[in-house]
Amino acid sequence: MSGRIEVVCIGTLSQGYLREGCERYRKMASAYADIRITELPEARLRQDNPEGIRRVVEQEGESLERLLKGRQGRTIALCVDAPQCDSMELADKFQESFKAGQSVLLVIGGSHGLSETLLQKMDERLSLSRLTFPHQLCRLILLEQTYRALSILAGGKYHK
Repeated sequence: MSGRIEVVCIGTLSQGYLREGCERYRKMASAYADIRITELPEARLRQDNPEGIRRVVEQEGESLERLLKGRQGRTIALCVDAPQCDSMELADKFQESFKAGQSVLLVIGGSHGLSETLLQKMDERLSLSRLTFPHQLCRLILLEQTYRALSILAGGKYHK
């Protein structure tokens, strides 16, 4: 199995334990696929009201669109109000993409989510849980699940 997975995120990780955990799972997953993490800066919230939040989400969405423009692969946006899948189903999504010669681009928005304009351009939407997580913790969970899915595909013992 060989493939490429890129996790595209708004913002940098502010806590050391999150950076360490993400790097740990990225390295472990790298035994099975080319794993990359791309961070884009968070937009500054100038007005803490719905209009200010809307502007931030739109600015971040435009930044993500510029980054993704021209990139080939299956784009999957992580968002709260999307279908969920289990680890085996995530593994199937990766395998399906790899067999088709596609990379997988997993997109995590900022603390206010992803713009509807960007979401409409994604191939698919995925929710990690019905629970709400901070977007930085979401990255750690996603990388752990990426490692788990790749381990499943490789016949590893990590997934029980």
